[in-house]
Amino acid sequence: MQMKELFRVILYSFFMITTGSIFAAALFITFLIPEARFGVEILWQIISISLLSSLLSIVFYSQRELSKRESIVRQGIHYILINMILISSGYYFEWFKFSEVRKLIIFIALVLVVYMSVRIGIFVSEQKEANKLNEKIKEYQKN
Repeated sequence: MQMKELFRVILYSFFMITTGSIFAAALFITFLIPEARFGVEILWQIISISLLSSLLSIVFYSQRELSKRESIVRQGIHYILINMILISSGYYFEWFKFSEVRKLIIFIALVLVVYMSVRIGIFVSEQKEANKLNEKIKEYQKN
């Protein structure tokens, strides 16, 4: 992944992560802590954590094409780092306590859903871009 592509992925990831996080937070709060009332600080927490999470896409940066194995390893590292940040942030911002096992498990499940949604979104976006480039190459070769 080249630097220009990495920047595009980071930007795209940020918006996808933020949107997914707001949706996940709404579900988490609605079903697990409906009595909770939050101030505007939760929005800034989500935005800052989303930015940090999207910046972790640097894990995928490489000046050469990665092998399938290297891609999978980096995907695993990326997912672990994201979870470490989100779980520690959730604890720090008092979204849950480690003694609340049910909430923690649901939180981790929501993280997985958002993570997979973002990764699938990036994959689909990259496939569309690759298809456009292939069409341009075919068109160029005809001429």
